[in-house]
Amino acid sequence: MDLNAPTLTSAACQQFYRQHCLASAMLTAGLADTVTLAFIAPTHNQSAHTAAATYRHQLTDPQTGPIPFVPTTLEQAFAALATAGLPDHARALHRRYTDWWLVDGELDLAAAAATQKPVESMTILDTDAAHRHRTASSRSSKAA
Repeated sequence: MDLNAPTLTSAACQQFYRQHCLASAMLTAGLADTVTLAFIAPTHNQSAHTAAATYRHQLTDPQTGPIPFVPTTLEQAFAALATAGLPDHARALHRRYTDWWLVDGELDLAAAAATQKPVESMTILDTDAAHRHRTASSRSSKAA
């Protein structure tokens, strides 16, 4: 790695470079026997993966050097957890961070709440109340 390369202190690479320096200091101080700098971002975060690729190109030997730099995707990390025997943990992390169906559902509820006439104790942004109201309305219309 050329420590004087301006790319290392650019906006795209600065955080990687700082983490790499911290990892190197840990090795030098004897605080760790080995260090790997892992980078994990969602697949669709192309700007993050482009920055990681730019940084990786600055390294002499990114895979087997003194501090390997391993960029991967969040989805690959979840799959690795499942393969390592933690499928429930992987599923919970996926649900929390990359299950876009949940996000879409919340957006649908918020949109429905914004277009419905508010009922008692329901504000326009109260999506839980909007959901309860929609559910109750659909049950009463099915019963009729």
